[in-house]
Amino acid sequence: MGMSSLIFDNVDKFFAIADKTLEETETGEIKADYNNFRKTMLKHTDLLTGSEYGENIEEAIYQAWREFWPNIMKKKKKLHFLYLIEDVGFKMLTESQAEKYKKKHGDVIWNVHKSIDIKPDLLEEK
Repeated sequence: MGMSSLIFDNVDKFFAIADKTLEETETGEIKADYNNFRKTMLKHTDLLTGSEYGENIEEAIYQAWREFWPNIMKKKKKLHFLYLIEDVGFKMLTESQAEKYKKKHGDVIWNVHKSIDIKPDLLEEK
């Protein structure tokens, strides 16, 4: 294996780690997600040594971050909130799903996220 092949393999590993890290740490709160992602990826910057990315680590980290989000959107992930529905219990719904439920069944649904100040989850839409 030549040196350039090793460098390319390491860059591929860096971006694979980035994708896995983003999938594991995704909360739906973009600023917090980026800060945590950046901290994690700084531990793996040695994989970029000798590549064009090694010259600008911050740009490489941001590029990995930026490339992840279009892939997430292809999976049709949306913010889901915890709702309490009378005679049903707790259920994770998007705001539009909750609005449709409310129109159909009346004022029997409440957004629990807002009342107890917790963050929504980015989940695949069913």
